[in-house]
Amino acid sequence: MEKKEEFIRVGITLYKIVNQPRLNGGYVRKRIAWNTETLRQDYGKDYMASVPKYDGFCTVPDHVDYNPVIGKFLNLYEPISHQPQEGDFPCIRSLVEHIFGEQYELGM
Repeated sequence: MEKKEEFIRVGITLYKIVNQPRLNGGYVRKRIAWNTETLRQDYGKDYMASVPKYDGFCTVPDHVDYNPVIGKFLNLYEPISHQPQEGDFPCIRSLVEHIFGEQYELGM
């Protein structure tokens, strides 16, 4: 059976979750406002009951204990995909030196 498309409702607005193609060949996940009647036509009147519902959006950044949902709010913040590694960082060091100047150690 083919997987149904993903929808969410935030407040009174229905969104379709899509993977939008990017120029580099990758994809970016997007929310597109969708019409409730179109959803009923495509999936039937009972499908709306299975759509996840949220009261609104919030932005709660957290790289240690990330949660996509906070209470009844959808977290717009997404965790970074990079993992920190030990090693030399000449470009970042140069930027910090430029910003902090004589107070470089304070910046580090």
